[in-house]
This record gives sequence, C-alpha cells and structure tokens, in this order.
Amino acid sequence: MVSLISIVGWTGMAVILIAYLLVTTKQISPNSRIYQTLNLIGAIGVLVNSIVNDAWPSAVLFIVWGCLALIYLVTSLRR
Repeated sequence: MVSLISIVGWTGMAVILIAYLLVTTKQISPNSRIYQTLNLIGAIGVLVNSIVNDAWPSAVLFIVWGCLALIYLVTSLRR
C-alpha cells in the first residue's frame, strides 16, 4: 500500500517535471509566475516526503528550491 506521504512526494516530483517540460518546450517562460508556482508546489511536495523519510540532502535542496521560487513570486507581485 502506498502511503499518503509517498503520493505527496511523487506528485511534487511530477509537478516539477511538468514545469521543466513546459519551459523546455517554450510553452511557458522561465520568468513566468506559473513556472515559479509549479516549482514551489513541487518543492513542497518533495520536501514533505524528504523530511518524513529522513532524506536530509534532498530536503535541503528542496528548501532552497522552494525559497528561490517564493522569492521570485514575492518580487514579481511587488512590481
């Protein structure tokens, strides 16, 4: 049986990959709010899974990943 935490982690990973696919295929801009929002949502999902599973290198990576997305979003909203 798959745990809720695993589903959250896999979903977060999928959201990040979808964001990357959309940017790579030029369907969205890497400077767009939607891209950064997808990165933030994905990072939160993978972060939750990483913390619960004591995967601290991944947790730190996704803390930074999410913070960068959040900083961009806040900055873009202030403009």
